Amino acid sequence: MIHPTEETVWSLFLRLENEPAAKRFLTERYREQGVENAERAAYLSSQPFRYYLTLGRETIHSLRTCDPLIQPLPAYYGMMHLMKAIVLSRMPDYPQNTSVLRHGLSTRKRKKSLFRFRDEEVRVQKEGLFPLLLGLFGIWGLEGEVLFLKELWGLIPELQETYQFLYGHTTLYPIICHEEDVTTPFYSVSEKLLDALHLTPDGWIRRLNGSKKAGNHTFILLSANNGRVSFQLQSDHDKPTRLEEVHPWFRASLTNQTFVYTGENAVCGLLPELLVHYAILFALSMLCRYETPLWAEMNLEGTADETALIRSFLLLVRIKMPLLVWDALWCRNGCFHNSSTGCG
Repeated sequence: MIHPTEETVWSLFLRLENEPAAKRFLTERYREQGVENAERAAYLSSQPFRYYLTLGRETIHSLRTCDPLIQPLPAYYGMMHLMKAIVLSRMPDYPQNTSVLRHGLSTRKRKKSLFRFRDEEVRVQKEGLFPLLLGLFGIWGLEGEVLFLKELWGLIPELQETYQFLYGHTTLYPIICHEEDVTTPFYSVSEKLLDALHLTPDGWIRRLNGSKKAGNHTFILLSANNGRVSFQLQSDHDKPTRLEEVHPWFRASLTNQTFVYTGENAVCGLLPELLVHYAILFALSMLCRYETPLWAEMNLEGTADETALIRSFLLLVRIKMPLLVWDALWCRNGCFHNSSTGCG
C-alpha cells in the first residue's frame, strides 16, 4: 500500500467543508442517532462543524513550518478542533455546558528531579472532552485511571521499532493475513507473543474472546506449528470484517499492516488509537507550556533518550491523526460507538 501524504489526507476533508455536503453528512449521522428533526439540527450545526474542520486543518498544517520546540502546542489544539467536530457529528447540542469544554485529562503538577517522559502520567478526569469521547467510543468507567506515557507509546504501530530500541520490549506483534481474497481469511501471529504472555494458544484465544467488542464474532484457533499460531475470525454474516473492527487490541499502521497488542495493560488496551494520540499530545503540550526549562533542555540539549520518539510521533500526527479522525467521522473500522443503531 502506498503511504498516504498530508495532501491526500486533507483532501478528504475538503468534501465536508462546503455547506451542502456538511448538511447532508450531519443529517445522515443525526438520523442514525435518532435525533429529532435531524435536518434542522444539521442546518444549525453545519457552520461550527465546518469551522472545526478548517481550523483543525490549518493549525496542524502549521507544524510543517514551526520549530519542533513548540510543535506540541499547534498539534494538540489542532487535534482538539477535529475532536470537537467528531463530537458535534453525534451530539448536535454540543457543547451542552462549559464542563464538556475542559481537556478531560490532567498531569502531575510537579515533575521529579530526574524526569523521564516515559514515566509521565495522565489521569482521566470525570468531565471534559476526553471522557466525552470515551463514552462515544463505548468506553466507560475510566474516571481516575492513570495512563503512563510509556504504555501509550507502545500502542502505536509506526513507533514500535523505535519503542523496542529504547525500551527493549515488544508490545505489538505483526499479524499475517492469509487468503485475503476470501470472505473468511485466516491469520497468524508469532508464537513469541504467547511466550511473552506465558499463554498456550488456547489460552490466548480465550483471552481474545473474553475482551472483544460487542457483536457476534468469535476467534477460533486453527493450529500452532512452525513458530506461528493460526486463527480465524468467525461471524454471523458474510461481510468481510477487519480484526480492528471487533477487538481493541488489533491496530493498523498507515500501510495497512495489522498488529496485535499484548494486552498487558487492560486500561490502555481499551483505548482506540485516536485517543492514544489525544493523551500523548495533551502530555506533550502541558510539558511545553508549563515546564518550559525542562522541555527546552530535553529538546535543545538532547538530555532525553525519548526525543527521537517524540519527534517521530509529531511527524506521524500530521498524517495519521487526521486519518483516524476521518474514520471516526464516517464510523469506519468499527471505531465508533452508536448507542442507537450501531455503526454500519
